[in-house]
Formats: sequence, C-alpha cells, structure tokens
Amino acid sequence: MPPLCAPYVMTLTPLAEGIRAYVSGPAAHIKLAGVDLATTSLALEDGHLVMHLAQGGTLLLLEFTASATNICGITFYTQQGDTLRGTDVLQLLGVPLAQTRAEVGVTEPLPTPIVPNHLPHIS
Repeated sequence: MPPLCAPYVMTLTPLAEGIRAYVSGPAAHIKLAGVDLATTSLALEDGHLVMHLAQGGTLLLLEFTASATNICGITFYTQQGDTLRGTDVLQLLGVPLAQTRAEVGVTEPLPTPIVPNHLPHIS
C-alpha cells in the first residue's frame, strides 16, 4: 500500500544574491512567487535542484530527486497559473525517469496525477 500523502504548500521567492535552500519533501505543492521559469536556469546536482535566477540569486531544493520520484511526488505552480510535476522537471533536465526511480529505490508505479489548475488557498 502506498504511503499516505499529506500535501503541504511552500512558497519560493526570488533573491538578488546568495543562495536560499529549501527542504522539499514528497507531496510538496511549491508555489513559484516571482520566479519566472522562462528566465531561470535549472540544474540537478547530487539529487538537489539548483535554480539560478535571472535576478542573480540561487534557490536550492534539497533532496529533489528523491522527493519528486516518491509516490506522492512534487508539484510546482507557476505565477502564470501552470502546473508542473517534479518528474516533468527531471525529464526536462534529461534524467530518464526509470533510471531516477531505480536510483532512489522506488518500485511502486507513479499514480496518474489529478492536478488542479490552481490551489484556491494560495494566491
């Protein structure tokens, strides 16, 4: 039986310089407030998602690969109202999903996500 997923909301905000690290566990709903993915450089380093912002700062999502490939997953919500699953980000970065899931020991199939266009409790 898959683990119980208890969704929670995190808001990532840009910074002009330096690094801000976040721990994002499975079932995270990550709101990108003021972070434009079109101008953000994404990289994966040792399982952590590194987001180099156009403003000059860097956001770091620790243990991203393990959380994104967990049965509960991670979902991003952009300021434009779009949604993006953590596994989609991994695939955009060229990481084969089967390889990633094997590396973190995931054996359950990923559920078919039902992702709302927005979360009413965050704006």
